[in-house]
Amino acid sequence: MRNFSRLDEASIKSVNIHEGIDSTLLILQHKLRTGVNNKSVEVVKRYGQLPLVECYPSQLNQVFRNILSNAVDAFEEHNSQMEDQPFTIEITTSLATAESILIQIKDNGMGIPAQILNKLFDPFFTTKPVGKGTGLGLSISHQIIVEKHGGEINCASQRGQGTCFTIQIPISQPVEASYLAENTLSQISTAGDSLITTFAADLKPSLSKPLS
Repeated sequence: MRNFSRLDEASIKSVNIHEGIDSTLLILQHKLRTGVNNKSVEVVKRYGQLPLVECYPSQLNQVFRNILSNAVDAFEEHNSQMEDQPFTIEITTSLATAESILIQIKDNGMGIPAQILNKLFDPFFTTKPVGKGTGLGLSISHQIIVEKHGGEINCASQRGQGTCFTIQIPISQPVEASYLAENTLSQISTAGDSLITTFAADLKPSLSKPLS
């Protein structure tokens, strides 16, 4: 839980990606265990050997949560077509190159129609009923991976063959990105302290004057 809820971490950290995935699964354990009509979702983890990865931990965990939650929702939507099949989500990690890692989250659901596939990351696009989804989860996930981490996120799917999300992010982030994030917070804090000091200095002479 603690790993998942690092919402105050605006700076880049070197973290164990597997701990982030496990923390996300812990958050979703009730949803995974109850599944659909009390039919649980089996999660198969195929973790490779990964180094520590520089990233924004809470944001990356948010991506994992969005994808995993969508998979369970898809099982629910197509439950009647999968009565005789188990619900399975497979999470695989590996080195993509010497400088990047690969994370794949694959389900054995009914898949996504081709005409919808290229709209998945569009803001406000959703196939869920009104009130069920905002259509922002995958759009935000795309922004986090591509813009915040300089990586890639793709989705491959065939009807009846399941869906696979593939995430590739660099092991190390550019120094400029980490420096900017850390110094932005520092500048805000310094500016706040300076403002308080100036206000106190201006207020002191006024307080020392006798009331007329």
